[in-house]
Amino acid sequence: HQPTGARILNERFVKVTGAPPLGEGQYGTVKLYRLLVDSDSGRLGAPVAVKALDRARMRRTRTGPDATALDDVWREVAALTRCATASTHGASEAATAGRVHVVSLLEAIDDSTCRKLYLAMTCANAGTLEHALARCRGTGDRPW
Repeated sequence: HQPTGARILNERFVKVTGAPPLGEGQYGTVKLYRLLVDSDSGRLGAPVAVKALDRARMRRTRTGPDATALDDVWREVAALTRCATASTHGASEAATAGRVHVVSLLEAIDDSTCRKLYLAMTCANAGTLEHALARCRGTGDRPW
């Protein structure tokens, strides 16, 4: 039994209905989902931030002479994947110790039949970087 009427993404992530977007950008939005722990009971787990990006718009947007916004996203995915791989091998534990604002990529969902590209990431409870910077503006404090 799955949550009634809930949008389920890739059989792992359930959209939290009624929650406002966590953030919006030029190519899409970040929405709150929860990890589906048990599909039979509908039990949900940790919050997940899912970035839904418009693939066609990113393909049309040039970010350099030989690059598009979609290329930039794939570079972001590669960097987040390298961080996750290094962390599972213990290489970056010291580098990320105490850095609560570092998010992890849980999954990149790239279905060529879908208009959107989805990036599922751990949810940073402190809010967006933009909001953190705004809170610290003029104080001399760093948000990290």
